[in-house]
Amino acid sequence: MMPTLTRQKNIDIQWRGKIGYGDIVSPICYAHNISFKLQTSVNLTFRWAHGPHQKIEISDPEPLWVRADYINKLCKKGGTQVNVTHSFNHPLNINHTNYDWEVVGRDVYHNYWMPDRIHKTEHNTVVVNSTLRNVMTLKQYGKEWKDPLEGLWNDVIDQLSNMYVVRVVDYRTPIEKLIELLQTSRGFIGYHGTAAWPAKFMHTPSILFADGGKLTQNGFPYAHIEKTKETLNSVLQNPEEYFTRSERNIKLFTEMYPEYMPNQSFQEHLQYDI
Repeated sequence: MMPTLTRQKNIDIQWRGKIGYGDIVSPICYAHNISFKLQTSVNLTFRWAHGPHQKIEISDPEPLWVRADYINKLCKKGGTQVNVTHSFNHPLNINHTNYDWEVVGRDVYHNYWMPDRIHKTEHNTVVVNSTLRNVMTLKQYGKEWKDPLEGLWNDVIDQLSNMYVVRVVDYRTPIEKLIELLQTSRGFIGYHGTAAWPAKFMHTPSILFADGGKLTQNGFPYAHIEKTKETLNSVLQNPEEYFTRSERNIKLFTEMYPEYMPNQSFQEHLQYDI
């Protein structure tokens, strides 16, 4: 039975606009999850330090806020009341409100949601999210744990090309094209970041190389995760085994969601507007 929303109360979330997919996909899913589970309306405002025309990189096909709106439109809306807006030239001096990581970070479902049309394999295509075209390496950012395969992505693409049609994506890939590929591909291979977040949202079977411990495990609970480059050859010898593992994880995770409810401390940390 679909929840009946309690519309007398509202949860307002202010979110500082940043540069990555994680900081748009995660809060949008979070907003839908709590709206659905707590039967309340949620306003999510992205607070950008710049105007609506600014892109993260000049070669990006669209600004990040446009990508956020596209993800929001894809969300399954039944039983939710979520309003996503953008406030430009209006920076937030904290990361977010109504989202305490010390509370929600332990809840693997806290930023889980689903699109109207989830993944269904239609092509022998594998989507690879490499860091080959990144302006700066993750090591230069001080986050090399996110990409243990730095310098090896060309090898990954070459070996996968013997088995699949490989489509390489990154920040330069238009959001509509990225989602189209993720919806119909056999699977996704990437690192902790960028297209891994839309892949999670689309429920695309995923293999991630990342060494973020609980942060990676909780962020991508149904991806198959490898921590080091030493296991790369074994994964590439039989990717189907690992895509199948991820498929099983997706099925189990999705089937358990109806029984999930944010715990007491999660619910108590939220502030409502009456």
